[in-house]
Amino acid sequence: MKRVILEQKTVKDVIALLQRHNASSAGNLVLADGQGEIADVEIRPEGTAIYNDEHPDMRLHSNHYVAPEFAGFEDNTVPDSPARLCRMRTLVRNSWGKITVEVLKEILADHEGDPAGLCRHGATNWHTVFGYIAEPARRVLHLRRGHGCIGTWATYQV
Repeated sequence: MKRVILEQKTVKDVIALLQRHNASSAGNLVLADGQGEIADVEIRPEGTAIYNDEHPDMRLHSNHYVAPEFAGFEDNTVPDSPARLCRMRTLVRNSWGKITVEVLKEILADHEGDPAGLCRHGATNWHTVFGYIAEPARRVLHLRRGHGCIGTWATYQV
């Protein structure tokens, strides 16, 4: 299914595909097509739920269900996930209108709320080991290996 998703041309095409074929496990997909469309889709074997964030140009998500359709499935596996999402919202709001790739890298390196900051270093055995920033319209993907604060970033044309 992931391969077929990557072959789609638009966010709408991916959503239609997901709505036709239920996922075999739970997950979250943040989608962008380079034509200005973005979406956040939570998937489960029971179906799909599109999450519309507080602003049409923003999709923030952490490790818990945020779409009302799936709220009943939330089991608090990652109990600090709502607090981490709140921290992301604060950082994004504070930078709104001046967000750059460098600003996003700083956000992904944030430690406020440690031991469960956005950049995790082993709290309850959770580590942040990878990060990415996509610039779909430019067809650029920035990938980070390692923790947000000390990891190494590489940029790729895709």
